[in-house]
Amino acid sequence: MFRLFSIFFIVIFAFSSVSLADTVGTTRVAVVDVQMLLNDSDVSKSVVAQVMEKSKKLNIEFSELEQKLAAKKEELLEKKKKISKEDFEKQVRDFEKEIYEARKLKQQKREEIDNALNKARERIHKKITSIVGKLSKEKKFDIVITSNDVIIYEKTADLTDDVMKILNKELKNIDLKLSEK
Repeated sequence: MFRLFSIFFIVIFAFSSVSLADTVGTTRVAVVDVQMLLNDSDVSKSVVAQVMEKSKKLNIEFSELEQKLAAKKEELLEKKKKISKEDFEKQVRDFEKEIYEARKLKQQKREEIDNALNKARERIHKKITSIVGKLSKEKKFDIVITSNDVIIYEKTADLTDDVMKILNKELKNIDLKLSEK
């Protein structure tokens, strides 16, 4: 409902023969495509590459572990006929516990990667907000809104390219720090 109201307000505003880049009374409005900045900036691409690399390593690591567990399962099935029922059941419980721990560790590693990605995106977003604040003061804009909340706007009101240049210059990389256990 709020979004519909916002769109209605923006459409009415757009048809009032005053563009966003023009001065409305004493209010000047600018637009920024935050999603594009979060996806296409150099630092975002670096973070995504790190996530992909860490995910690939994790998949290889757990693929090897799964192969070892499959071999262990085969050994356990071969032992079934050679050991007592109680010993076999104990070894099965131990094996199931090992599988549970491996799955738990895999889930923890995936969550760690997701958390590191979210922290990096949050840091990038804060930097974008800071840059937008400085640019809006410098260019004397009173309000800055995201481009996905606007239907029509003048290109002169779009700060995205300026923000991208500064972001790429000031924040080149964020190292994703993950535990090595």
